[in-house]
Amino acid sequence: MSTSSYTPEEAVAQYIGQFPSEYLLQLTQTKDQQDYWGHLAAFYLIVSQGWQARLKGNDPFIQAVEDKTMNKWYYDAIWSRVDLLQSLWKLIESGHPSIVKAVINAGHNYPFLDATYLFGHIVKTYANDTFRICLKEYHNISNPARIKAWKIARKAAATGTISPQNCNFIKSLASQYEGKSWLLPSLAVICDVAAPGNREILDKLANLLEAAQQDRKVSVTGLSRKRSSKNFEKFFSFNWEHGKIIRANKTGGTYSL
Repeated sequence: MSTSSYTPEEAVAQYIGQFPSEYLLQLTQTKDQQDYWGHLAAFYLIVSQGWQARLKGNDPFIQAVEDKTMNKWYYDAIWSRVDLLQSLWKLIESGHPSIVKAVINAGHNYPFLDATYLFGHIVKTYANDTFRICLKEYHNISNPARIKAWKIARKAAATGTISPQNCNFIKSLASQYEGKSWLLPSLAVICDVAAPGNREILDKLANLLEAAQQDRKVSVTGLSRKRSSKNFEKFFSFNWEHGKIIRANKTGGTYSL
């Protein structure tokens, strides 16, 4: 990731618009898979554009909502994801020195040049893994372990402490992602740093968790809105089976963002 002509935040805001990676499109075998890749690529691109516009004090989408060429739910989904990624960036940026120190002290190599490269890796991994679920023979959208990890982090942010048991759970979960995603290992280190009452990290962790909760709320709104709602694109739950979307209701489907 080149950051020479941008501030670090400008660089990561632009970078996230490149995902999911284009090579994954070559692995698709069905139209549903191809449509899913296109959906995610369009979403990440528009979130990138939104973040870059925010840094300049602009909102490039509000006119489209007023003209009814973009529905309000999608508008909210864009900005809730911008909030989530921007707050994650601020947390990673602040916690990066501790992450580097912890990794090196544990006797491992640290492969990222700076916080922008770590953040870029996290987003790339998440975006690509979100797409890869459709390449499996079967996948049901569910991740209770991840939810538990977020609850632990939320409690740490609220109380300023984290129990050894909960910290060990996050570290154990993080070990499953070794060589794949650095998000959970990074959060495990950050929780360790926050546990003694590091106010800067705690505040940024709290902001991230609030943004994550809001992002989830927007997604749930899209899933729970009444089907009779006017001027609203209704979404439904689904499973992936052999490259095809199996919808919970034959009249619609949902894509994980």
